[in-house]
Order: sequence, then C-alpha cells, then structure tokens
Amino acid sequence: ALTGVGEPERLGGERVSASHFQMLGVSPALGRTFLPGEDQPGHARVVILSHGLWQRRFAADPNVVGKAVLLNGQSHTGVGVMPSSYRLGHYGPQLWTALVFAPEIVLPEARENRSLSVLARLKSGVSVETAKAELAALAQRSEKAHPGTSKGWGASAIPLQQYIADEFRVAMRMLMG
Repeated sequence: ALTGVGEPERLGGERVSASHFQMLGVSPALGRTFLPGEDQPGHARVVILSHGLWQRRFAADPNVVGKAVLLNGQSHTGVGVMPSSYRLGHYGPQLWTALVFAPEIVLPEARENRSLSVLARLKSGVSVETAKAELAALAQRSEKAHPGTSKGWGASAIPLQQYIADEFRVAMRMLMG
C-alpha cells in the first residue's frame, strides 16, 4: 500500500535480491538499482519504482531519488526508476524492494512457507534439462533431510519466455473459446 502521495493505493510489487537487475542486465533510467547487501537484515529500506508509477504518482519528478516513499506504513528511500521499456510479462510490478529474510524466516518452524519464486540465469553451456535435474536432486535431498515439511514438494526450471507466455495462455484460450 502506497501512502503519503495522493490517495492511498494498493500496488503490485516484488521483493527481489540485490543482484536481480544486474543478473537481468537492466539499468535504471534514473538513480540506481540495489547495492550489494541491501537485501540483508539491518540495512535501510529502499525502493525502485517502475517508470509508469514514477510518472503517474510522482509526476516524473527526478527528485524522487533520495526521498521517502511510504509502503505499508514503513518509510523506504527511493533509489531508482526503471526504464519504460523494462517489464517482465504484461502486468509487471510497479515497484521493487529488497528481499530481506528476517531471522525467523530461516528457522525450522518456517519451513512450511513455500511462496518463493526464483529467477536465475543459467551458466553458459548448461541446459534447462540439466538445471531441472539438479533442482530435482536438491528437492530429493531436502525431502530426506526434512521429511515432515518437504515430502512431496519439488522445484523445477522453465525458460523465461515460457514463464511469460504462460501469463497469457489461459486468457488466450478463454478468448478463443
């Protein structure tokens, strides 16, 4: 929930690692992306805005970089604005904050939380099938180590293009029907 500038608004956002934009090879149109370590506990909260949100809610003010942005009642410092051309999928996020794992999230009691999606780049020469096999092996090891919470769960890899296309697949089938 964005507050403090105009009417309160619920926005779609993503929490990402500090290396997210660097891994994708994307640079901001204004300001910077996350610095190493900003996804670690104890760092100041920072936010990167989509170009559309920056134009709509902040009147394309370049001074948003360095200013406080209130998200869910917590102050975040605006550090960057992504270019208008940057979007993963049709309905991309409107803002990004650093994904910080609080200490209680990594405790054994938190093992039942399975809401993490990972976007990664394969090393040159590694196929999607090889990545799938490695993820399956990791899931199997996790199931053996933690049978109470990992039984029946796994991980898979799909190419980014397929992931984005899946967003439209259901809607297209409905339209064609």
